[in-house]
This record gives sequence, C-alpha cells and structure tokens, in this order.
Amino acid sequence: MARRQFIILFGLIFLALGLVLSPLPVKAENLRRIAIFSQDTPVEVQEAIVQASSSTILQRLSPFPALVIQLPPDQPQVALDILQSYPEVEAIEEDTSITAQSLAGGIQGSFVTPIDPQTGKEQYTDHGYRWSMRQIYRHKVEGTDGDRVRVAVLDTGIDTTHPDLSRVVRGGYNARAGEDPADYTDRNGHGTHIAGIIAGNLAQLKVKGMAPRAKLYAVRVLDDAGGGYLSDLINGLLWVYNHPEKNIRVVNMSLGFYQGSTLLHQVIQWLKQQGVIMVASVGNYDCTIPASEGGDSEGGDSEG
Repeated sequence: MARRQFIILFGLIFLALGLVLSPLPVKAENLRRIAIFSQDTPVEVQEAIVQASSSTILQRLSPFPALVIQLPPDQPQVALDILQSYPEVEAIEEDTSITAQSLAGGIQGSFVTPIDPQTGKEQYTDHGYRWSMRQIYRHKVEGTDGDRVRVAVLDTGIDTTHPDLSRVVRGGYNARAGEDPADYTDRNGHGTHIAGIIAGNLAQLKVKGMAPRAKLYAVRVLDDAGGGYLSDLINGLLWVYNHPEKNIRVVNMSLGFYQGSTLLHQVIQWLKQQGVIMVASVGNYDCTIPASEGGDSEGGDSEG
C-alpha cells in the first residue's frame, strides 16, 4: 500500500504541472564511450588499455569494471579497433546524450492553466495544491505527506538557497565527469523546479509540493544547459546505491534519452533490490519520433 501511495505521489509529477520533454537535438559526432571490461581486470590494466588507444579517461564507474572515455577526434575508429582487440574488453557502449529540457522543436499545442475569474490568478484548491495536482487526485491521499521519506533528484542540481527548499535539501553529489563532486548547485532551474513539485513547503509560494515533508538529495547529472550523458546518470545512480546509510527511498529522473545501457539496467536492478522506487519520465512530448527510453524499459516506474 505504501509503495502504491509513493508512486501516486511521485510517478505523476509531470502530469501535475504539464512539463514536457522534446526530442534530443542533433549534435556533432559523439566521441564518448563506456568501455566495459571483464570482471577480474585490474584497474591499472583497464587504464593502460585505454591509453594504448590514445583515448582519454573521463571517469570510473565503480564498482563496475568500466571507464568513461573519449576517443581521439582524429582517429576514432582506429581507437575503437585497438580497444576491441583486447580480450579484457567485453563491450564498448556509446555514451548517449540525455536531456531534461525543451531544447528543440517537437512540441505541438500548449498547456492551459485555469485562472480564477475573481482574482485573475492561477487557481488553487482548498488543500493548498495547484489545480493540476487535484487533476491527479493528490487530495485523495491526504495523510501521506512524505514524512521520513528521502528522495534523490537526478537533474541539474537544486538551488539550496530557495526559501521553499532550503530546509528540505539534506545534501547531494555532482555525478558529472570533470566537475567538483561537492558542487550540486542548480544554475539552470529545471532541477529546482522539479524539487519544488516534489517537496515545496509553503514558505513563499503558497503552494505545497507533492510531498512537502520529504527530504531531498540533489544529484547533479545534467549541466547548466540541461544536457548531459548517460554515464553521468549511471554515476548518479551508483552514488545512491553506494550510500545506503542515507536511506533514499525514491529516485526521480525527469529526463529523456534514446539508447539503453547494460550498466544502467544493472544499477537500477540493484536499487530496486534495496527497495528504492525508481521514477522516470516517458512520452512527455507530442511528436512523430519513437518515445525515449523510460522507466518501464529499464525497470522503473514511468511518469506520463
């Protein structure tokens, strides 16, 4: 029953505010790869193999025997051939781009926010929720306010100085390769927006989040422009998995991508075995391309 209530609280976040995702923009050739080695391959051997291919090591995905690398721009195929010639290399996956924003076309129509004819302002319910939360029957689960629930928000970070969030953010981690692990500040706004939907606490906005007594962990997997890579997402999930003492019960991933990963699938399965509820967005745009990978494809619960 508790699991069902948490899914109601967190799994319909996007429906509540009408947020959307657009298809990923076309980018130049992606030279980032995830090199997966056999389980017993020492770290120093992994690094030596990557260096032999003239590739650059960007990040280690511990406890996986895997390295995030960048192929040399002048001879990427030669580097791949060298890597694949080593028996220790089990697989090489593309480090797919991920995004959380409407960065390029694909959205048709618009979302309408009902306005109170008396005040000319957005309508709220008598429970303090936005009108759209009533549309998903949030008021039907009164008494489930997120007390003692900890949620990891994998996004652009969270603005911990925001008056509605300053008391609910318990810490965080920057999972992005090459950045300061302690810097999970949101300089984009998307992660802070999502955090407010989840746990806004009425300090300033006169509106409650879905679970106003929940505590949040900001896990930065997207950059200031709202984009990132699959390896950053995997690293963020690994941080949650490697810190069971934080007792994170829900992971929210309001982002999209178009290619799965064996490592992503594995870490999600590990987290589910720990009892963590996984929430991922899927199908949040109106366009003619296939829906991006979402919660169902990797073993999580989907937002519509």
